[in-house]
Amino acid sequence: MSGILELLSSFKGQGLLGFIIIAIIICILSYGSFMSVKLKKGYKDLRNEVENGEVINNESLEKSFREKSLINIVNQFKKSASRGTENINTEALISKYVTKSIPVNEKVLNLLPSFSIALGLIGTFLGLTLSIQGSNGVLESGVKTMDVFLKNMILPLQGMSSAFWTSIFGVISSVILNLLIQSAKREKDDFYDEFEDYLDNTLYSEHAFSFVTQFERFNDTISTSMITLAKDMRALFKEGIDELVSNINKNTVDMTESAKVLSNYTKDLQLVIESLNKSVDNFKEPIDSFKGAIDEFDITTEKLEFVMNTSVNKLSDKIDILSEVINNLDVSMGEQKEAIELMNKEVSGYKEGLELGYKELIRSSEGIEAVIKESNNRVSEQVKSLKEGYEGFEDGINDFVTNIENLREGIGDVILKVLKEELNNISEEMASKLNTPIKGIEEATESLSNNTRIVGELVKATNELIIETYEN
Repeated sequence: MSGILELLSSFKGQGLLGFIIIAIIICILSYGSFMSVKLKKGYKDLRNEVENGEVINNESLEKSFREKSLINIVNQFKKSASRGTENINTEALISKYVTKSIPVNEKVLNLLPSFSIALGLIGTFLGLTLSIQGSNGVLESGVKTMDVFLKNMILPLQGMSSAFWTSIFGVISSVILNLLIQSAKREKDDFYDEFEDYLDNTLYSEHAFSFVTQFERFNDTISTSMITLAKDMRALFKEGIDELVSNINKNTVDMTESAKVLSNYTKDLQLVIESLNKSVDNFKEPIDSFKGAIDEFDITTEKLEFVMNTSVNKLSDKIDILSEVINNLDVSMGEQKEAIELMNKEVSGYKEGLELGYKELIRSSEGIEAVIKESNNRVSEQVKSLKEGYEGFEDGINDFVTNIENLREGIGDVILKVLKEELNNISEEMASKLNTPIKGIEEATESLSNNTRIVGELVKATNELIIETYEN
């Protein structure tokens, strides 16, 4: 208890300078505490917004946010991903918009603990300086009596007290501010981790524009076109036959004899229908073949990406080692002749490693180019097969019309005219409706060719970059 009273007495006994510096330190502590709490609350609210955002797409788990800064970050990230940007700097993107929504200067906040310690040290130096000067003055004036000496030493002792108390307050204030700032930084790191995980692992996979997504869309387009083509052909032929039967029924007066004659040619019509069904069923094999080609191209692309990444990493490691060797060479150029010879050997080894990596990359590029050419050939063959199937179906219809013309004597003029008109309408309608799916397949083939050229340009640019890096 007596120790506490002595500390309080020492604190009260310090000079005006000590109280002023302590007051400034307390103001800095108050301001830093307020801004740290405000910063922590801001990042905590943003993290809660990310965690509790409303899910608008159950498949991709994409969320909607109310905070304007989060909305701007998400929109900017989507634009970058849709343009094909890889390795998006999400941390810089978040910092750009979050600093606007949380008006706290973190750089100044991080300097406040240092300011507190600096003010404490300034108070200590000033207090010791005043104390030393006061003590010198008392000693120079002479010591007449002990009472006069103690009275004259009051000011020097006050300076000594100020020196210690300002340092104590400065250190305590710095510790408190550091604790509050670290708490705010932990909240900030949690928010960054949560939001970067959402952007990189949820949004990027949904909105990224890459070769894989392009080929997936192309595969979906081909599959949809084939299925639609088959359905349209079945429905069109069925509608044509139904309409033909309906018109025949409307114009029939006495078709007993005509029906007997037509029954002889029902088998021909059945053969045409079976040929059509067989052509439609054959569409499945080209689709499966094309899908296999796309999967093979995807695997080859992944292998190429792995080889390129491995070569680039090896190149980067060897360049770092080469830079380190050159730095060591600069230090010991005058004295280490043997180190120069060793460096020459290492550089020769690096050159051989780079040549091997480059040859491996060229070999992978040739492999993917061969796969792409094979895929183009398969697509061309499939389109050609579709056209041949359609031409065969049209020939069957024409043969059937020719057979009907041979029945001119057995079928009345009215029925014969109806049959010819309806069959011609079926042929024309099927031709017009089949042109659209075939045109879609040709456009998808052209898109695959464009993607192939893009891959070739990418490989060429990568080769030029490696050659330029090797020459430098």
